This record gives sequence, structure tokens and C-alpha cells, in this order.
Amino acid sequence: MKTNEEVWKKVVAFHGHECPGLAIGVKLYEAVLATMKLERAADEEFYCITENDACSVDAIQVLLGTTFGKGNLFFKDHGKQVYTVVNRGTDEAYRFYFNCQEKRDSKAEFLAYLLDTKGEDLFAVKKVASPRLEKAKIYKSYPCAICGENTSEHRLKNRNGEMICLDCLEEK
Repeated sequence: MKTNEEVWKKVVAFHGHECPGLAIGVKLYEAVLATMKLERAADEEFYCITENDACSVDAIQVLLGTTFGKGNLFFKDHGKQVYTVVNRGTDEAYRFYFNCQEKRDSKAEFLAYLLDTKGEDLFAVKKVASPRLEKAKIYKSYPCAICGENTSEHRLKNRNGEMICLDCLEEK
């Protein structure tokens, strides 16, 4: 299945260039649609746990609507092209592993291959137990006793009765 040109242009505009990693994110989106029938997240009705911080994550943010800022995109630094998508309403959860064994001589050839292949053909999909992650929390900010910069309350540390940001704690 050829990738929808309008979808591709949208993610390329956000990401800044065309690359195989971005195509992997688009194909994940296609696989999620085929498996879970989810629309783009307006809020936190579903979330994604990504196990990498590569180009694919930009496409996921644009197409799935799961973003760090909204609190429905979580990062595990495992270095894998693995994504777990969880529907909060149904507790349905699937793990999508990019299982493409295809090798091409150039990035351009690999990109073309990805864009011409159905998303569900590129991922091993497994239903998993729903990892229960809380919705985003909003914290108050307070000034650091050393630098004066407002810092989220859960990132301030008490040192001798003064609330210190992590940057100032590291400088000691």
C-alpha cells in the first residue's frame, strides 16, 4: 500500500526532511489504525510508549497525536524500534515491533521500499497487558534558591532547608 502523499508531506514538513526513520513512524501509524482502529488523540484518551528517540517519533506525534507536551507520549531509552499503544478507554494495548528484515543498497531505496509497503507488514504486533500510566500532572513552579529560575516543584530538591533546582545541585 503506497503511503498517502498528503500524510507524508505533513510529517516531512514537521520533521524537516525525508528519511527512512520518518517512514517507520508513518508505517507505525498505519499499523495502529489497522490493529486498533484509533483516530488521532485529541487529548489523553490513548498513549504511546516509544522505546527510541529517533525520527519515527516525530511522525507518531503528528499522526497519532501522542506528544510529550500533552503527556500521552512516554520515552523508554531502550534503543529499539518498539512502540506500545494503549487505549485508556478499553485498556487494550498492543506492542508494535519494527520487524523489517529488508535490506537495500541506499537510504533512498530503503525509503521507497518502506513507503510502498503496508504498515502492518512491517511490524510484529502483539497484544500485551495494559501498562497503567497516569495522565499528565500539572505542577506548580517555584524559584530555585540559588539561580532564581522557576522550576517545577517535583524537580526541586531540599538542601539544608532551601529548594534547589537539579542544575544547581549538580554544580555544587
